[in-house]
Amino acid sequence: MGIPSKAGMPTRATFIFRPKKRREGPVERLLIGLRDFAIEKVVSRTPPVFEVRWTGKNACPHCACDNLRVKDSFWRTIRNISIHGRASRLLVRCHKYRCESCGRYFNTRLAGIKVWSRTTELLKHNIFQAYNKGVTCKEIADEHRIGVASVERYYHQMMQHKSSHWANRTCPRILGIDEHRFTRRQGFATTFCDLARRRVFDVVKGRSAADMRDFLQSLQGRHKVKVVCIDMNSAYRRLVREWFPNARIVADRFHVIRLVNQHFSELCKAIDEKPLAHGRGGMMRLLLTRRDRLTDSQKERLRTYFADRPDIESLYEFLHDTADLLRVRAQSVDSCRKYVAELLKKIDQLRKTSFAPLRTLGKTLHNWREEVARMFRFTRNNGITEGFHREMKLIQRRAYGFRNFENYRLRVRVLCC
Repeated sequence: MGIPSKAGMPTRATFIFRPKKRREGPVERLLIGLRDFAIEKVVSRTPPVFEVRWTGKNACPHCACDNLRVKDSFWRTIRNISIHGRASRLLVRCHKYRCESCGRYFNTRLAGIKVWSRTTELLKHNIFQAYNKGVTCKEIADEHRIGVASVERYYHQMMQHKSSHWANRTCPRILGIDEHRFTRRQGFATTFCDLARRRVFDVVKGRSAADMRDFLQSLQGRHKVKVVCIDMNSAYRRLVREWFPNARIVADRFHVIRLVNQHFSELCKAIDEKPLAHGRGGMMRLLLTRRDRLTDSQKERLRTYFADRPDIESLYEFLHDTADLLRVRAQSVDSCRKYVAELLKKIDQLRKTSFAPLRTLGKTLHNWREEVARMFRFTRNNGITEGFHREMKLIQRRAYGFRNFENYRLRVRVLCC
């Protein structure tokens, strides 16, 4: 039996085979990595193109009603993750709906794909991971058959998404503050590090309280900060006292011992200029090396040198006694009293000496005696912060430098946590 055509002539009946609709299975999740999608057919193998069908439930995004009416249909082409090194595409038939409850119109919402986006979130995440591993933008763009600008845009979107989770964070209980150079033109930036969780809390441009006033005012939970570790910087000490009123300031152990070594080496070079000031034989390095790390041959060299210079030997013993005292940490309250008394005694000896470098050292330690004394009780230091500064340099090197500080800040907050 024929079916009449528009011209009135009989034509042969056409039968169309429509396969039974499949539900999502493990094959779909294995190939395309998305849930609530069923593969209808393979359109192309090189490059891989799949015609897929959305199997999830549709509901109005405004009122959550599922009483919908289809007004129109259209095809969407979606970029997806690569399969065996070849960029894949998905063809999805979507619909334009009208909600019978609220009367609003909307298109099909697909899981794992944002509205008006032509790329899956899974692909953006893969690009983000490859970028962090050091793969160049050109290599990523060639693999996924997209432009270099698209790679940068997707990477920036993922960083903003990850950074948005920390928008309303409260200040950590143990905070480390230190500065590092951002660029030669724009100067320094200040790093706020969560020493308890070993991650960067935030990075702020500038290193004075005036430069960071807006940032400090926006911080939540400043009164909850209990300990702040800084180097011997008076500007940071004033900043902590003003903006973190309940925090105890602890001097960074490394910077304190380095300050002692600097003044000691300056005095030794002034006393014995010929072998020490010109660096002959590495004697200055031996004088600054910890006594418990010297080898037998090095100890013999020092004994031979001290036989001719007994004045430097007395300075050497005083230096290392002071340095060993400053390395004491994690003591009880009763033990701290004994060490604090010994520290104050050495500071008085330094202030009363006739050598100018040691008097300067004694004056500095006297001005910071409270912060230095707290090192006996607390174990935290800015070694974690300095380690993150090295990682920040690698971030700048990988990006060939930054001009926009906010882009640099965004990357640091995401990658150094």
